[in-house]
Amino acid sequence: MSAEELVSHHQPTLDTALTAIRTAAAFAAATDLLARPDSRVLAVFGAGPQARAHVAAICAVRPIDVVRCYSRDRERADAMCAALSVEAGGRNIV
Repeated sequence: MSAEELVSHHQPTLDTALTAIRTAAAFAAATDLLARPDSRVLAVFGAGPQARAHVAAICAVRPIDVVRCYSRDRERADAMCAALSVEAGGRNIV
């Protein structure tokens, strides 16, 4: 996901989008180092811009087959799952 996509969908400023990308990149690097090598399922709590950035970053470094999304706001979770499904590249988004 590009910085422009984050800004246009969810973020009020480019600085905030860059923070989301930077945070997600660090988390993805840690996930790649610490997760079991055979892990194929990603669970995400929250449906905001940080969650979307995390999914994109982790899927870039790990062979994720299934993304499970949870949010207290069902509509936001459904909207994020729908958006991720378009970008998923064959992944199952639930």
